[in-house]
Amino acid sequence: FPPERHAELASEERTITLARWLAPFGAVRLLLPQGDYDDLPPQQGAAMDTFGVTTKYFQVILDQYRSMPQTYQQEREVTSLGSIPLIVVSATTPDDETRRVWTEINGELAELSTNSVHHVMQGATHSGLLWTSEHAQVTIDAIQQVIEAARTGHPLAK
Repeated sequence: FPPERHAELASEERTITLARWLAPFGAVRLLLPQGDYDDLPPQQGAAMDTFGVTTKYFQVILDQYRSMPQTYQQEREVTSLGSIPLIVVSATTPDDETRRVWTEINGELAELSTNSVHHVMQGATHSGLLWTSEHAQVTIDAIQQVIEAARTGHPLAK
């Protein structure tokens, strides 16, 4: 990740650490607005809001942050995935430096397999790839295509 983003990531980690400690007392629930889950049904949106303020949720995010240096090191050591079927789906929103870096990294990941596709979803957010119907369908289709390619041994359709 670009060195100029390290301070911002450290600040985010401190905020998440604080939220993790405040979550058991309900303080996070009071401070965070309800999420906007696009066209996710209300019951599932409420479930996301409920989980998104728990200690477990923030601990998972912290664990992810703390494992990133090791993960990045391991990623740099991988030079090929051979012909393993791989579809990488990237969001484009918000259109900021972080999103552009992730899209570039995702493209590099897709290039590790000779049997890969990189879908860049214009207008999609990272979370929208899961709960905006239009973008989630692309995610579902990608998963199904990879499973089918792995089962049959046929290459992915470019």
